[in-house]
Amino acid sequence: MSEYSIEIKARCANPNEAKNILKMINADFVCSNAQKDSYLMPNSHILKLRESNGKTSVFKYADNHDNGVNRIYESNFDGNELMKELLIKTWGLDKIINKQREVYSIGNVKINIDNVDGLGHFVEVSATACDDTNLDVLTQQCKYYLKLMRVKDSDVMPFSYSDMMETSARQVC
Repeated sequence: MSEYSIEIKARCANPNEAKNILKMINADFVCSNAQKDSYLMPNSHILKLRESNGKTSVFKYADNHDNGVNRIYESNFDGNELMKELLIKTWGLDKIINKQREVYSIGNVKINIDNVDGLGHFVEVSATACDDTNLDVLTQQCKYYLKLMRVKDSDVMPFSYSDMMETSARQVC
């Protein structure tokens, strides 16, 4: 089943403060886990494989706007190593991003506090619906929770971790 999500990612100067705010508003702590994201190289958009807790998902990102709002399509193929291998061989592997993630939820909103190897701390807020009729509402939900956690508009990142890692590598060279 496809879901429609709006995701906004931002740098998080104080992840402990963000976690405390989530606790104060009674957000449900879902889990803490390590994730490995393998970015593939399709001709357009972003295609990513995520491995976490023995499960594999594939994500296609579209509509990456300057305001940091992403439209995401997700599908799971748990335990199917052949599918993973086929996708990597078809599209090619661009880079791998490793991170530690703490996941919280409030209704249809998921909030991730990430510590990304080589990049630092981030907060990702995503709101999900079964259809694409309320994308503006989903965007407003994401912005509401970012503001609640005292994330500045200037900290919103319109880039994937993969893009940020690439930019970081170019600055070192």
